[in-house]
Amino acid sequence: KEKVTFKLARSTTVEGVTLKMRTEDKDNILDKLRKMTYKRESSLIKKTLNNIDKFIKGKIFEEYLAFLFEGNGFVATVNGSSHDGGADILLSRKSNPNKIVWIVQAKNTSKPLGNSDIREELIKFENESSKKYSCKYFMIISLNGYVEKISIFNKTNMSLENFEYIEELINNFCDDKEGQVLLPDLRPHNRYTYKEIKAILEKVYIEFKHKVGEGSKLYGSVTEKDIAEKIKEKFNIEVNKKKISISDPIKNLGSYTVNVKLYEGVIAKLKISVVGM
Repeated sequence: KEKVTFKLARSTTVEGVTLKMRTEDKDNILDKLRKMTYKRESSLIKKTLNNIDKFIKGKIFEEYLAFLFEGNGFVATVNGSSHDGGADILLSRKSNPNKIVWIVQAKNTSKPLGNSDIREELIKFENESSKKYSCKYFMIISLNGYVEKISIFNKTNMSLENFEYIEELINNFCDDKEGQVLLPDLRPHNRYTYKEIKAILEKVYIEFKHKVGEGSKLYGSVTEKDIAEKIKEKFNIEVNKKKISISDPIKNLGSYTVNVKLYEGVIAKLKISVVGM
């Protein structure tokens, strides 16, 4: 009996030490991830998330995403239950913190997520967490993306996001509690619409023909208004000129890239070419 008691006590002690070490590791890693976020070190953040010990990587990913959502104007609650029905993170707005507006499932797997895994999570959401929290919007964030085309899920109340979306959260992050933080509209039908427009705009060059003076200097310049009108003419897409960002005035022939803010967190990098006429 003494031997059995000793072995059990020893086993419990070792397990307790291991658990303590993992907790300390988790806290240290989260602290590093927060510091990287302030520096906008996206690629280093992804590398860190991928290289975490398998026993704690899931929980760290959940807590880090909650931190990012908090910095994007949400109230984010990490669900501590092992039987969470697909609800890792509960999102609500500061104006009404008791109403859950989004349920998030966080996936930090070494391989991309397959459609069978997505369907399984969607079923859990519809049968369990959606009813439990009276919430109709569901999001899966997979650190390493998806195996197959996921467009078949576009018409559901589910939004499928990868590290590109995490980068949006990082770049839009602000922990000023008194500041006005714009909340992204994450509803699936809006996000996919703007993502599709983003893909269209980033595939092509838009050409401007302009009168040229000495050297390659233009008479006048290419303005935000000119770019908005050209987008309307070429693609029949309305863009407010105030959403177009030009770092420096375009007053010379050449190629340029301008940012077009289609929606909060969705920015297209539009390539334009200015040639003489």
